[in-house]
Amino acid sequence: MNGISASGIDTGLACPPARRPARADAPLHDALARSQSELELRSSELRHSREALRKENGRRIAAEAALAALREQHARDLARASRLNSTGEMAAALAHQLGQPLAATLNYLHGCQLRLQHGDVDAATISEGIGKAIAHAEQAGSIVGHVRSFVAPHVADVQPTDLHALISQTLALLDNECRQHGVRCHLNLDAGAAQVLAEPLEIRQVLLNLMRNAIDAMKSQPVDERQLDIETRRCDSGRRVAITVADSGPGIADADLLRVFERWYTTKRDGLGLGLAVCRALVESHGSALNVSRSTLSGGAAFRFDLSMVNSA
Repeated sequence: MNGISASGIDTGLACPPARRPARADAPLHDALARSQSELELRSSELRHSREALRKENGRRIAAEAALAALREQHARDLARASRLNSTGEMAAALAHQLGQPLAATLNYLHGCQLRLQHGDVDAATISEGIGKAIAHAEQAGSIVGHVRSFVAPHVADVQPTDLHALISQTLALLDNECRQHGVRCHLNLDAGAAQVLAEPLEIRQVLLNLMRNAIDAMKSQPVDERQLDIETRRCDSGRRVAITVADSGPGIADADLLRVFERWYTTKRDGLGLGLAVCRALVESHGSALNVSRSTLSGGAAFRFDLSMVNSA
């Protein structure tokens, strides 16, 4: 638009455009725009982080599930191995405990057979041999029926028992072995300590194993020095009976004293390392402990445990 003077004459000059006044809130507007842009950027980053976290959490859950599955499988494998181990221990214990009574049964029956074949038909002798064979066979049968008690922790089903009668029965089972190896038996039994609370089969098996070990330990000794000492005496103010089985053998080396009761540990060339472990388990089922020391009488090994007396219950 051309400029016009006050007199109406066109001067030919152009008028400059009018300037808009500056906004007073422009800095605030810019700051808000920047904040909004920053917020959008941070929101985008948060969405990405959240998505990454969700994926990571999914991987963690999957890993934990896989680990739990591995643990369950490991537990099943351990349980199976434990069952196999227990089965193996029972089989080994059964073989160990049955070997002697079955061998003794066969020996007595073979002896009777030989006598009959040679015409030595003495009824009393034959009857005695068959009776001992039956006793050993019954012992073997009892072991089969109680095999779990030889390897599994349990509480013995105790009953009033004549301890001295058990000792006599055990010595009768070992009579042939004692005579064969020239072992003398010395008994020192407290007359007032006969009645105890025990599971007869288990305590007889303990006595049998300890006495057999004693006989084996004395094989290297001169015949006239082989003596098996069995003692009972009241202890704990008359509430319990201490039983000691000692031999006159070379004794147990100090290095072996702490290991003789471990399963599979043996100092015998043909031993399984189960006899004393079985004895310890059976004694512990009666609330007692089986200990070993050097005999003060003979210098050999002395094994000791105790049982509750009947009148102490």
